[in-house]
Amino acid sequence: MMEQARYFIRTYIDEGRLQNLIWFILAAYGIAFLEWSLSPEIGPLWLPPLHIEYDVYFIILFALAFAWICVVGVGIKKCGWPGLLMLASVKWGLFPFFMIGFLYWACMFRGDCL
Repeated sequence: MMEQARYFIRTYIDEGRLQNLIWFILAAYGIAFLEWSLSPEIGPLWLPPLHIEYDVYFIILFALAFAWICVVGVGIKKCGWPGLLMLASVKWGLFPFFMIGFLYWACMFRGDCL
């Protein structure tokens, strides 16, 4: 059993998919880090004088979220099952969708939001 696992790992490395996996993981986590650093709680701490309008802010966040989705999708397709490691950054990779969901959930209980 261990020999078969070693064979699959060695084949994975020899095909060059490990290097692709590392690049896709770095890209996915980089995009997620960028979304996290632009979040309303963290953004002013990093860039206090920078003021981004709300509509531009959401456009940037949605563009980054769609870029994250594309990177993760292509990464899983090219790297196989180990590409699922990229999904660990899903909370920040899909930050605008989580934020809309949390706002909807919070307003559902109060009833007087927006």
